[in-house]
Amino acid sequence: MTGGKAILVVGPEGSGKTFLSNMLRSKGLNVIDTDSVDKLVRWTDMHGRKVRFPEKPDPYWFNGHKFCIYKNRLKALIKKRPVVVFALAHNLEDIIGMFDEIYYLKVNKSILDKRLRKRDGNAYAGVRQLAYIKELDRIAKDNGFRIIRDSDVAAALRYFSSLR
Repeated sequence: MTGGKAILVVGPEGSGKTFLSNMLRSKGLNVIDTDSVDKLVRWTDMHGRKVRFPEKPDPYWFNGHKFCIYKNRLKALIKKRPVVVFALAHNLEDIIGMFDEIYYLKVNKSILDKRLRKRDGNAYAGVRQLAYIKELDRIAKDNGFRIIRDSDVAAALRYFSSLR
């Protein structure tokens, strides 16, 4: 394993993970956006069995399924350090032990709601994410994640850029 830190950045859909990951990647940093890596994430039923994501999921489908990261595949990807990983998954607590620092992109709920409603016209996605924020808040608090508020993104970008 090469030197440097493994950093995890989490946040709900619409919090700026993709924006930040693209900015850091453009500066030459080793960045992993878990949504963009083939076979790194999967949807599972409540028993952990992999399932296909439906073309038009409804609220009942989301309530019975989880979005998860394959822990061993992620572990192999973060050996080259420094690395900044951007993720959102229901099994965050299973992977946080692999990281030296963890940050939570915390966005004002009204701003987040506006971003999500603009995204793809799926009003339920916004409702689902706003409900999931309570769980993210609990995980962040219980595990001592550092908070990056939407107003602090420029400072976070400077810090992450210094990791080379």
